[in-house]
Amino acid sequence: MKLSSISLAVVLSVAASGVWAQAPAPLPPAGAAATSCVKEKLSTESLVSEILDNPQAKEVLIKHVPTVKDNEQFDMARGMPLRAIQAYAEDTFTDKILDAIDADLAKIPLCGKAAK
Repeated sequence: MKLSSISLAVVLSVAASGVWAQAPAPLPPAGAAATSCVKEKLSTESLVSEILDNPQAKEVLIKHVPTVKDNEQFDMARGMPLRAIQAYAEDTFTDKILDAIDADLAKIPLCGKAAK
């Protein structure tokens, strides 16, 4: 199943979860540098919004699933954990791809902590 074919399922799921009522994440102050660390480790259990809102994490996601880049349908799934999308796009979000995303997300350093 291609990512574009999950649009209805994602929209219905997102609508059912009440995500539409959530306020968008605040924008960083003008002139602020891109975040090079995260407050908490990100993983495929993190919300899509947490991954998309972090430039390094978004790069990891696009590296493994290029079809999500600038995809409005995928953007509507911001309130879902990334791994939950696998139920709607099993061919795109395989266990192997999600595990690779997890491995790369784990390499993003925590803010204020030395990288391991």
